[in-house]
Amino acid sequence: MTLVNFSLFDLVGKQLSPRIRDLGKITLYRTGAKADYEDRFPTAGPLLTKKANLDLVADHWDDLLRLAGSLKYGHATASLIVGKLSASSRQNALAAALKEYGAIRRTIYAAILWNQVCQAPAARGEAGSRGVTRLAVRQEDCSAGINLLVDQPRSGPSRR
Repeated sequence: MTLVNFSLFDLVGKQLSPRIRDLGKITLYRTGAKADYEDRFPTAGPLLTKKANLDLVADHWDDLLRLAGSLKYGHATASLIVGKLSASSRQNALAAALKEYGAIRRTIYAAILWNQVCQAPAARGEAGSRGVTRLAVRQEDCSAGINLLVDQPRSGPSRR
C-alpha cells in the first residue's frame, strides 16, 4: 500500500520519505508516450516504463480532495481509509485513482532522491558525505541509472 501512502501524504500537504531499497528496480511512471520520453531524456527515458493514467486521477480528483479533507480534519483516520480501500475484493475506481496518483508522486520522489544521491559528495569522490553515509553510489550508476543504490558494508561501529 505504499502507493496509497504516497498519495495520501501528498494530498494532505506532507511528504512521505521512505527508504526505497532498490531504487533502480521500482516501476517509474511517465505522463506521455514512451518514444517522446526516450528522445527527450536518453538516459532516464527508458526507465520510465509505465504510462500514468492521468484521466483516472482527473476524473476522481474531487473525491481525492474530499478524502484528504476527511483525513486532515480528523473525520477519518488513515488506517481506516487504507483498510477500507484495500479490503474490497474488487478494486473500486477511487482506490485505483489513489494508487495511480501515488505512483506519480513516488516517481517524483524517486527522481529527487536519485538526483540528491548522485549529486552528493560521495558520488563525486569527495569526503564528508553525511547525508548518504549508508549508500555507496558509483558515478557510472548515476549516469546509467542501473543499480543506483547499493548497501555499503559497514567497517565497524558507526559514530554519531
